[in-house]
Amino acid sequence: MYDGGMTTQVKVTLGHDLGLASLAAVNTFHFGQPGDAKPANPALPAGAFRDFYMVTAATASRPIGGWISNEMSRLAQSSKVELFDLEDALPRLPYHTLLFALPTANGSGDLPGEVATVISWQTDPASSTPIKRRRGRTFIGPLVAFTNVLTAGISRPASTFRADLGKAAFALLDSVTEGLVVFSRTSAPDIATDIVGGYIDDAWDTMRSRGADATARTLF
Repeated sequence: MYDGGMTTQVKVTLGHDLGLASLAAVNTFHFGQPGDAKPANPALPAGAFRDFYMVTAATASRPIGGWISNEMSRLAQSSKVELFDLEDALPRLPYHTLLFALPTANGSGDLPGEVATVISWQTDPASSTPIKRRRGRTFIGPLVAFTNVLTAGISRPASTFRADLGKAAFALLDSVTEGLVVFSRTSAPDIATDIVGGYIDDAWDTMRSRGADATARTLF
């Protein structure tokens, strides 16, 4: 549990098949560390974030990496987990890096790159603090087409995918012993707040920065 000590930013970069940094998908997390010292064995929390993508959570159908788009590379060491001390001066260098490869994608078709599903992380509410400052969001994507189903004529994230994502998020929350936190510089003095749970909605979200650039324009 976070005690007001050090906060680590976790940057997970999923490499693209073309190898271009501009096409990589990046997810950011945070965890708290008691006191001011870095974790004695940073490979342990880094491994927990890698396993979020690579390992099938208990009773889940497949690892989250299997739901990730075929556009993202499956080559060895094409993805990475980096740990940063937020107290370090900018530009920061990671104090630990772990390379990994995504597991095989589940299916051959992909959704548009900007389509994502969001994990909403929750913390305990507090008086005088807007709830939005105590809630975090992680955009999971880009995704394979198999994640999408039609429900009453509306495209929605498949229930199996949402269940797998929830189980993986719970496993991550349980395995990072330092404690996952929501980090907000606008909510001082509680800059980092312990995450106690979360949810995944059955509606798509969008990250326009992950969308493909136009290659043609039709005039009229």
